[in-house]
Amino acid sequence: MSTLTKVITSMLKMGIAIALISSCLFSQSSPSHLLSSRPIHATKFNTMNNSIDFKTIEIGYNPLTAGFQPEPKIVIFRNQQEWDKFWSGFSFLDINLNEQQFSVPPINFEKNMVIGFTIGSRPTGGYSIRVERIEQLENPTPQWLLHYTEVIPGKNCIVTQQPTIPSIFILTENSQTTIELEAQKITSSCSY
Repeated sequence: MSTLTKVITSMLKMGIAIALISSCLFSQSSPSHLLSSRPIHATKFNTMNNSIDFKTIEIGYNPLTAGFQPEPKIVIFRNQQEWDKFWSGFSFLDINLNEQQFSVPPINFEKNMVIGFTIGSRPTGGYSIRVERIEQLENPTPQWLLHYTEVIPGKNCIVTQQPTIPSIFILTENSQTTIELEAQKITSSCSY
């Protein structure tokens, strides 16, 4: 292996390690630091011929991550009324133990819808979800197959010991099509 290849490989491993540590720390932040009134940041993913365009939106602490979720759960928001209702009963206690309401993140529902889902409660930090693609299926009836990956922390990973509920929200074109989930799991080596 050439010196340049070793340097690039080392830099990639360090970047992945920093991203994983940041993800763990971010997911463990207190709700007051993750107010959903902050701007939504989106990342565009590549699409294939039979794939649907989507963007991952960073929402932070939300009703899917509160409490205990024994099973995976998917929620679909096709209009502002559904989106407002999702956020309406959600609040948190600030440092002075005063109840604070979250601001509803702005979404343009004229063309878009939001899909949110969680894999359910996990015993520690270090777990995450990423959407790989949304596949358009036509048989026997039209539906979308949302392919996602659950990243599991390996034995070398440094994780918080607090239970977490990994969740993700994506923005895509508005459709009445049914949505199914297709999961795969990978284990992060966390070798630095």
